Amino acid sequence: MRKRSGLYLYLIPAVVLFGVFLFFLFIHNSKPRANWTVKGIKYSLDGNYAKALECYDNALKENKNDHQLLLLKAMALRHLGRYEECIAYTDKSLKIEPNNHNAFYCKGSCLVNLKRYEEAIDYFDKALAIKPSHIKTLDGKGIACYRTGKYDEARECFDKIIKIKPDNYRAGFKAAVVSAKRKKYDMALAYLDNCLKCKPDYEHAWFLKGLVLEATKDYDRAVECYDMVLKINPDNTRASDAKARLTVNISRN
Repeated sequence: MRKRSGLYLYLIPAVVLFGVFLFFLFIHNSKPRANWTVKGIKYSLDGNYAKALECYDNALKENKNDHQLLLLKAMALRHLGRYEECIAYTDKSLKIEPNNHNAFYCKGSCLVNLKRYEEAIDYFDKALAIKPSHIKTLDGKGIACYRTGKYDEARECFDKIIKIKPDNYRAGFKAAVVSAKRKKYDMALAYLDNCLKCKPDYEHAWFLKGLVLEATKDYDRAVECYDMVLKINPDNTRASDAKARLTVNISRN
């Protein structure tokens, strides 16, 4: 066996040490951003958005053009009710990555809170063009359409949510609200029955069902619905007032 030279024996540990140095240099440079981001996400999940915002700001010092970090900061601002600032950071994120449906949704939801419903619908449509099955975007668009009197479009959004997730009782309830607004009471009752199958203790659904039955002059069943509301929440004064009003009307007839 040929004997290795002394220089060769010295080169091996030198190369290894240099590799270890580069590895730790990489970890050192990437760790602060990663740590701040992880901390920020944890604070967001805990509902502490002010702390999360501080973490995202620190992470952005390491990389101000990270579109995901910009969006995380935007989302924290949205939860803090700082909608105009949220829109500004969402725009920065979209400028870097223009095909992120979450960014379009985030901007749309801010516009809803600012009562700029038509603009919100435009951004929700952009999000849905990328991801048609995004439930939060469908819900946001449904709400914006309802607020602008586009009731059929609103109901279509909630129907799509129900088709994707049949046990989404909130979508069923909102579809019932839209149907009741259009005085389509049979349709509203069908939505409410499905909603209550998914969540039998949903007091808002029982109360709305009582109102719908009252509108159709089915007073006895309406009282039963108000009783269900009071069984779930004895402090619901709207239900107790509605029941008292109906009880008087029934006794007179």
